[in-house]
Parts: sequence; structure tokens; C-alpha cells
Amino acid sequence: MKKNISFWFALSSLLVFSSSCEDDRGAANLEPNKVYMAKAGLSQFDVYTLSDTLVYSVSVVKSGFYDTPAVVTVALKESELIKYNETMSASYKLLPASCYNFETTTVTLAPDQLYSKLPVSVNVVELAKLPADELYALPLGITSSDVEVSSLVDGATLMTFSIKDASVSLGLYGENDIPVDPGSDIATIEIPLTVPFNNLWDLTCIFDYSQEVFDEFNETKGGLFEPIPAEAFTISPIPFVIPAGETTAKLTVLVDKSKLQKLNYAFALKLKSVESEKDIVPNLSKSAYYTSISNSVDVPDTDKSWTIEYTSSNAEGDGAPANILDGNLETHWHSSWSGAEPSVEEPVWIVVDLGKEYRVTGVNLAPRMNLTVNEGFFETATIYDGENTKWTRVGNFVTQGKKELQKFPAKPSDARYVKVAVTKKFAQLSMFGIQGVAK
Repeated sequence: MKKNISFWFALSSLLVFSSSCEDDRGAANLEPNKVYMAKAGLSQFDVYTLSDTLVYSVSVVKSGFYDTPAVVTVALKESELIKYNETMSASYKLLPASCYNFETTTVTLAPDQLYSKLPVSVNVVELAKLPADELYALPLGITSSDVEVSSLVDGATLMTFSIKDASVSLGLYGENDIPVDPGSDIATIEIPLTVPFNNLWDLTCIFDYSQEVFDEFNETKGGLFEPIPAEAFTISPIPFVIPAGETTAKLTVLVDKSKLQKLNYAFALKLKSVESEKDIVPNLSKSAYYTSISNSVDVPDTDKSWTIEYTSSNAEGDGAPANILDGNLETHWHSSWSGAEPSVEEPVWIVVDLGKEYRVTGVNLAPRMNLTVNEGFFETATIYDGENTKWTRVGNFVTQGKKELQKFPAKPSDARYVKVAVTKKFAQLSMFGIQGVAK
């Protein structure tokens, strides 16, 4: 308790002293001004081949409590590059003098100025001539200053430059889900397009959403989808332009679900080319957008009179196969196992008799428990004849590690029997369902 009283007394005395005296930070032994490079170590700069010369910068920082100016000289410090290579086991070479230029090497900071930038002019033409398999760096550090150079943040900024194609990218690319509003027939897809450089030109983007682009995507999905009909979607704005001075713009695709049948659909789009005054191209790794949408509906509970026709493996006392049909996430079917390994060869499968034919457009599965992941495929048949059954592969699945019903699209097929085959480790399922309609 005495220590706390002493502390508050000392603090109160300091506050009284501070409020009654003039500013005398030097007498209080406060930290004097020091300067240092804003970022010691590697700093990578992307160089886009849109002009012969580009200007980049490094920064010098002034810290401390005194409102005094500082004049600092920044220059080449090859010794810092050698030290970096030795410390990091790197192999950077000194950037040739033909690749850069300084208008000045002096940085002046006003009394109230915390930092200042030193411009570095880069010769893009010469930079592009350097061997692509070699690493180069420009080490810039403080060589003189009229205030102290900080020893705590000592070192050079090692500028490295990477030649990049000037390109346009889709902000959303690869495979995506369409955001669907249950209360509306219109699904809205918004795809931003971006450029990573200072854009001084109008960029007209040309898109391809032809049957060929769709087929290329659908082939990777085992032919699960139908293309969204032309009358069911609109794209705007067309023509699509990223205006000069802008680095992003948004493409909007509207899908009218009321014009879709009860099938699984997909939409595929690619950025085909870019028209402008400069040589600007699509970013090939970020130029394609794919999405799927389903108008399929889950078969309601009142329409179910399903039974288990067959299972290739069952763990006695660890869940009956029929449990996947009771609508209860707390019951399950588990294939047989011994210790930590399955006791039968994979895959293991279970066959559900739907009682009558359905037009099946998807299969729903729920894992046994959280973190359980199952992988496998679906097959359908209209007649079951044991080992002689003529199965049709209609889809694949990978469940997420969540104990909830998860939906997987299937190539539309007429089916009375559905086989779920699990190809990874154990089969552990708690629920089964289908999407589609009774015939």
C-alpha cells in the first residue's frame, strides 16, 4: 500500500511541475532527433512496361522531441547489400547504374516534418534487358546527416524491381457461388475488374461467354450443368470500359431464375482482350469467372418412402444404414472398421431405393460429426439387379467438416436407386436426401 501512495504522490508532483514550468524537454533528458530509412531491408517495386521511365521513392524518417530541421544525404551503400547477402544467404547483385538515376541525393526535413521522400528514376528499357534468372537490388542508405543517425533502425533500403505485364484482372475469378435472395427471382452477380498500375487510358474490356467457354468449364465438372439460357441473363455495361484515371470498374450480370427449369445451371465468362492505346492484356491467372445456380428443390419429407437396398459395409452396433433416412443428425451409418483402419476395401457404398422414379438433379449428405470429411461419387439406376446393375455416374462430392446437410449438384438423370460411394477412409453419414421431382 505504501508503494502505491508513493507512486501517486510522485505522479501528482510531476503533473504539478509540468503545468507550472516552461517547456524544457532538453533538461528532462528526452530523446533527441534521429533519422533513419523508413524501411530497412528488401522493398520490392512492380514495374509495368507502359513508359520508358518510371519514378519510385524511398523515405527518410525523423524521430525525437525537438522541433529542428534535418538535412540528410542518401546514396548508394553497396556494403549493406553485401551484408544482407551474407546474413540472408541471398545472391543479389548490384543494380547496374544504367537502370536508375537520382535528380538529387539530399533530403531536407522541416522542423515539424516527420518524413520526406527521395525520388528514384528507373530506366524501364534497361531494366527489362537484365537476365530474368538473376536478382538485382539497389541499396540506398544514409551516408551523412546533420542530426544523429539511429542505430536502432540502421541499414539500407534495398530496392528490387520486378517487370510485370500491364494487365487487367477480375476481382472475382475462378469458381464462385451466385448470391441468391430467396425473396427474388433475380440473382445478381457483380464482378469487379481492377488494374494495379496508374491508369492513364480508357481500357475497353472484351468478354467471352460463349458455349465454348461454358463447355470448357463444364467438362471439368463432369458435365453436371446446363448453360444459363441467353434469355435468362443480362450483362451490363456493354461496352465495358475502365475509364482513364480509374483503377477499377464493376461488371453486373443479372440472372432471372424464373426462366430456368428445375435443373443445375452454370455461367462461364472470360476476359478475352483489352483495347487501349497501350499494350495491356488480361491477367491470365485471373481472367475467368465461373458460377453455378440450381433451381432444383429438395424432395419434401412427405414424399419419402425410401429404404436401404444394400450397403457394402456396416459397423455392427455403431449405427444402422437406415439411420441416414430418419432425418436426424444425431443418428448415423458407419462402415466397418478395425482399430484405426477400415476393415473392408474402399470404396464402400450404400444404395437407397427411392420407391419410385425421380428426376434427380442433386444429392444431399450430412457427415456423422463435425470435422468428418467424406469424399466420393454418386451413381443412379432405374433398375437394381445386384452386381449386374447398370449404374450411371452423375456427380462427385467432398463434404465439409460440419455436421449439417450439404448439397451437391448431380447430372440430371432418371433414377429409382441412388448409390453413394465413399472413397476416402471410412463412410460416416448421418443424413441423405435428393434434389429433384417425382416422375
